[in-house]
Amino acid sequence: IESSNQDEDTFSVINKLIDLSKVKQATTVEILIAEVEFLANSRRYDAAIQKLVEYSKVAGKIDPSLYYYIGWLYYLKHENSNALKYLNLIPASALPMPKLYYLRGLLHEENQEFDEAVSEYKRALHFNTKHAHSILGLVRVSEKRGELKNALKFVEFLAGNPSLQPPKEFIQTLIFRSKIALLYQRPDVAVSSLSQALKLDPKNEELKLELYTLLSASGKDKRFKNLAQMYSLVLEGEKYAREGKTHEAISVFIQAKDTFPKSEIPVEKMGDLFYQSGEYNKAATNYKNAITLNPKAVHVAVKLIDASIKN
Repeated sequence: IESSNQDEDTFSVINKLIDLSKVKQATTVEILIAEVEFLANSRRYDAAIQKLVEYSKVAGKIDPSLYYYIGWLYYLKHENSNALKYLNLIPASALPMPKLYYLRGLLHEENQEFDEAVSEYKRALHFNTKHAHSILGLVRVSEKRGELKNALKFVEFLAGNPSLQPPKEFIQTLIFRSKIALLYQRPDVAVSSLSQALKLDPKNEELKLELYTLLSASGKDKRFKNLAQMYSLVLEGEKYAREGKTHEAISVFIQAKDTFPKSEIPVEKMGDLFYQSGEYNKAATNYKNAITLNPKAVHVAVKLIDASIKN
């Protein structure tokens, strides 16, 4: 599930497989865990917890691995104290699996308890020296402590082993690689890392800002300075939009549009803002203008169709 596109087909196939398994035999721990993971990926956390509670009542006992899943579900619900409570009920020798200690480490990290987090991540690596989640956790803690340079060997290992990580985490690895490269005054490596990350996530505007800012500083091409300035304005406008400051967001997008009249991006963002506020006619108008500026912007055409239907 983690590596898939998570479209409707994915979930329907998984649901069908779970139903077929139930027909073949009584519910086992394996089938229960499959259901729980499926519900969690559908963001139905309370339903998943209820499944575990019901199973424990029928079974008359609870498997130690199920405490892990209860803790994991509470973590997904952002109830960290409940998550740690259930994870700490697992006997030390019961579950020698890295993801248990990784999750404990993650909870300590979010609580700013960095020594405890490092200890748990290292325990995870004791069971699997290539556990990428835990290695990335150590890198994050190093940055938060202002010691990112010390994480060089971890970052280089992760950068050299992309198959060990989901795409989103590999992008984080590449961002860390660019940061360390800058600390060692290697802007070429930083640019290469961010370019690679951008290929994996081409719509990530924060990545674009970082990359174009670096390229602008290199003096290779004046266009990069303009692109950096534009994405800086776009991100500022999106920040206002998230905060519900619509007027401020519109002002910034207009400024970006006026400053960079040949780019469709500020116009598209204006369309997105109007779409979110239910002003579908204004959204459609902006999407049409964006397509006029860039006829190859297929994703904007899809937005235009959607706004036209809603209108």
